[in-house]
Amino acid sequence: MKKIAGFFKILFLTVITGGLYGAYWIVKNMGADDDSPELSEEERKARRAQNNMAAAGLQYFRRR
Repeated sequence: MKKIAGFFKILFLTVITGGLYGAYWIVKNMGADDDSPELSEEERKARRAQNNMAAAGLQYFRRR
């Protein structure tokens, strides 16, 4: 019984931590500046992709 309770405790804490980190990641990437002159072209593309993923995540949460 203790092993089952431990498993659910770890699962629950993982979901909570993942949700908090996901929210932090979305908020952090909302304000990222992808037009900074010191960034290489690959870094600009990566930041644009992150911004698109953050916007998609916000749209998903908004629809729920």
